[in-house]
Amino acid sequence: MDGTFDVTDQKYVLTTIMAEINKIPVPLCWMVSNSRSSETYIHFFEVLQQKCRHRFRPEAVIGDFEQAIRVAVNSCLPGTNYFGDLFHLLQAARRWISSNGYPELATDAVADVRVLYESETATEFNANLKKFQEKWKLQFINFFQLLQNEWTEAVEPTVWAKFSRGPLIPSGDQVLESWHRRFRQLLQRPACNIDQLVCFLRSEWDYFEAI
Repeated sequence: MDGTFDVTDQKYVLTTIMAEINKIPVPLCWMVSNSRSSETYIHFFEVLQQKCRHRFRPEAVIGDFEQAIRVAVNSCLPGTNYFGDLFHLLQAARRWISSNGYPELATDAVADVRVLYESETATEFNANLKKFQEKWKLQFINFFQLLQNEWTEAVEPTVWAKFSRGPLIPSGDQVLESWHRRFRQLLQRPACNIDQLVCFLRSEWDYFEAI
């Protein structure tokens, strides 16, 4: 589940839910809105449940760590786990360290965060976290503090590290990111209006329904 911004000339946000059906990634539904509040996402899930006759019960929802989505999942999908995806985790690490004056450390930082993600057990994660802390306290303490504050306290590791998810839960939403890039390439030069957006989404739905 992810959103892409400024999708029409009115600057709406397009939120897409994609699922894997018979190993084929399929967009299930879309929401076009001017809000990213938890109330908006809760309404999205409520409408989806009504359309599915309350049979929409995913094993997990994967997103980009947006707190409002986490709140909506917990509210509307009891028993469904919410996981942050690896793509946005690594992207956040790379962008932060580059924008804070150390772009030459970005590759190393991303590699170390990936090691944390790849931890197969909580014990392995804690051992890798200790190594990470010892290294980055010396190399760039602000990055150490970022991970401490944002990725082990504000967002607990069970939301993003591999050890907390089952073997069938994918690492992230790269396929959905690719769909959104394709969407922009096809529809946004120049920016479309809301009618064009709806027509495009209808054509996508017809395509996947025919598969």
